[in-house]
Amino acid sequence: MKYQLTFSFNREAQLVINGKIEMIGSETSKVLSGIQSAMLENHPENLAVKIDKYESTHVQISYTSTSLSKHSTILMALVQKEASSRISAGENVGKSLSHVQIVRQLQRRVHIAKDSFAFNLPDADKDYEIIVFEQNQQSGEIIDATSISL
Repeated sequence: MKYQLTFSFNREAQLVINGKIEMIGSETSKVLSGIQSAMLENHPENLAVKIDKYESTHVQISYTSTSLSKHSTILMALVQKEASSRISAGENVGKSLSHVQIVRQLQRRVHIAKDSFAFNLPDADKDYEIIVFEQNQQSGEIIDATSISL
């Protein structure tokens, strides 16, 4: 919703890179060029995360941010690294689909220098990681990001 206020989205806009550039996801050369440009930008490392407590069904994570941004939010995603699903109906019945980087839970905090958060793990047998990023709420720009594997 926030991007709709910032960008001139039409039905075909499928990709926004770092809250700055919008494009149609099928335009491969533009997508790759946009990602490469974003990766070449120099960003200070402001965000650190650590596992405080980890059990089979629960994880407690803390973060520290040294960012000076006044209009940012910290977002934390519990991400399942991979999964597959078998299609049981429709034109693709019997096929198996593979999925990667599935966001299982997403939490948001108003930016403060230090905080902690917890996730309940939906399935202890799966491989997860926590991705934490700081986002400027006015521009949509990602200020910093980091991750930690569980």
